[in-house]
Amino acid sequence: MQTAPSNRHRWAWAVVMIVAVGLFPRQVTGADPTLSLGDEATIRIPAGSTNGVTQVMMKAENLAAQLQEAQNPDLKDLGGVGAAPSTTVEFKNAVMVDAGATGRAWLWTAAVQGLPANSNQKRTARLAFGKLEQYVEYHVTNLSPAAFTWSVTSPGVPWLVWFGYPNTYRATTFVVTTGDYPASNLRLAQSTLRDGLGLSQLAPEDLELCETAAGGSGNFNVNARSNRTFYVRLKEKDSQWFGQNGKYTGTLSFAVNERPELQTVNVTVHASSFAAKLVGAILIGFGIWVAWWAGVRARARAFRLEALKPAAALRESIPPLRADLDELRLRMHRDIPGDREKGIGARLEEIDNSLTSEALDARGLLPQATPNPWAGSADPSAKLKEYLVRQGEWITGLAVLVRDGMKKLVEDWEDHAMQPAILTALQALNEKSGSAIDRAKAEEAVKAVIGQYNAHIQRESDPGGRMAFAPPSLRHLNWEIAQIYTKGWMIWGILTWLGGLAVLILPNPGFGTLLDLVFCVFWGFGLPTGIDKVQQLGPGGIATTIGVSVPKTTP
Repeated sequence: MQTAPSNRHRWAWAVVMIVAVGLFPRQVTGADPTLSLGDEATIRIPAGSTNGVTQVMMKAENLAAQLQEAQNPDLKDLGGVGAAPSTTVEFKNAVMVDAGATGRAWLWTAAVQGLPANSNQKRTARLAFGKLEQYVEYHVTNLSPAAFTWSVTSPGVPWLVWFGYPNTYRATTFVVTTGDYPASNLRLAQSTLRDGLGLSQLAPEDLELCETAAGGSGNFNVNARSNRTFYVRLKEKDSQWFGQNGKYTGTLSFAVNERPELQTVNVTVHASSFAAKLVGAILIGFGIWVAWWAGVRARARAFRLEALKPAAALRESIPPLRADLDELRLRMHRDIPGDREKGIGARLEEIDNSLTSEALDARGLLPQATPNPWAGSADPSAKLKEYLVRQGEWITGLAVLVRDGMKKLVEDWEDHAMQPAILTALQALNEKSGSAIDRAKAEEAVKAVIGQYNAHIQRESDPGGRMAFAPPSLRHLNWEIAQIYTKGWMIWGILTWLGGLAVLILPNPGFGTLLDLVFCVFWGFGLPTGIDKVQQLGPGGIATTIGVSVPKTTP
């Protein structure tokens, strides 16, 4: 009866112990503290060398709380069985590289002396840290590495090069990473960087491998199991106008002594300069000026010449009338009474002066020589037509006074008895010149004067006074218009210059190639067609729409 309760007690105690072990495993199965020489425990010096200096890692793991208080580790070589007596290994200059909660790590400098060529010695070292002491085996070798590994990593973003001011940034970074063995004599071996057209390239001699962004070349080595940042700089040549400006894409290849294979990275270079972008901006402005001269200003000039053609035709009808008046004076050997004051000669001079470009401009009858984009595009052709028609009718009326009136009167000049009456009639005709503004009124005035002159109608011709200057002929105007139209027409505007900056220059970090500068000229000359309609400020087809009938004044 007492046995059953005793067995139940023992079973309950066993269950409690199992649960305790499951809940508190670290208190029962704690790991022992250890000292080691890294994972491989191998010291390598350059292949074939008898002496060498390298680094080795000493680790202390699973340290107890009392061991963490120790400060100075100790590492000493104890030699090896069968190792050459001349070989020595000295560990010195320990540097702590890791201080964790339960461990430490130090990087020791290992100096190897007298290691025979092609050797791989097995040796023993004593490791101590605080009260913890341990003996480990390691190897010292100068055999060729069986698996040398290394890599080169680029930033992964375009390389921007900017010339034009002191301390210009011209470098990009590359990171070289090694495996278990160091890399020596790192160098830039090859470059395939070329521009988009394949006309220019960045050769290895255009680049330099440096240890800083500011420069500093030399023989570069990378320690084992480490990485190091290097810089590749674009050398600055004497001229940056076209030589190195542009966008280059391709690869850069690096080499080391330990492996024949190259490490290649893809690179995109954008090289430009302040001078190149300034030239581009100037060329855009030059293209705008050429377009303005060949388009807006030339077209406005052509419109003015087209408008001046009917005015020139009217002015060419005046000299024959002046010639008729001159002929009458010669026949009479005297001036025509009232001719030069307010007579026909004065009226012809007044009409001639009113048909000059200055007079027409003063009345606002001609297109502007230089269009004003803010002044609108009013077409003065209707007013010009009305004005020229009125002046043409006046010339026609004056021609009637001269040919149907004065020339007939002077035919009787040889009759001295008739001369007083002729002079009176001539003066009367001159007085009618102001009101003879069309053919009908001129014919009416001639009939009235001739009727008073004893009913004798005689034709007379009297050329007027000489021109102060020779007006341009129709042939000359047509020739000048043809010359202007051959230069083409484009449109101008400051917005085009700014647009060229925004599209061609500023967003292009590789601006400066010859093709870029040519595009700037094309941009300035080949302006957007949308602005063309805004800048069409001159009246179209003035010469074909005025429709002024030129009076026939030649006999």
